[in-house]
Amino acid sequence: MQEQNKVFDIWWEKAGILYPYLIKENDIPVGFALVATPPYTPSVCEFYLNEFFILRPYRGKGIAEYAAKEVFKLHLGNWELQTNPTDTNRRAQHFWRSTLKEYTSDSYLEECGKSYDDELKMIFTFNNQSELSNP
Repeated sequence: MQEQNKVFDIWWEKAGILYPYLIKENDIPVGFALVATPPYTPSVCEFYLNEFFILRPYRGKGIAEYAAKEVFKLHLGNWELQTNPTDTNRRAQHFWRSTLKEYTSDSYLEECGKSYDDELKMIFTFNNQSELSNP
């Protein structure tokens, strides 16, 4: 466990490049989001959602959707996020399709392809540079 925690240390050591966000509901921590910028992005995107997690009891209540949109609004530009394309991950796939469809007015791209770590991933990309895409 101690070794696992060291993996996250970099998120507090690279201010202005890596952005850790704690997601709260009624002042209770319920999840987190980790946003990376170059050189810690897997492609030519400006922002990469490295991790996004909400505790199970808080899922399906709109908290995750609200938090994701708020994180996106903090960083305007070209985004990428990835998720597992398998049948066991359908809930996350649906979440990202639904959230991005609404947030971008259905102006996002989705493809299956090899990720930076050579694993097959569902890759979502979008640009939120224009305030028009952020109603």
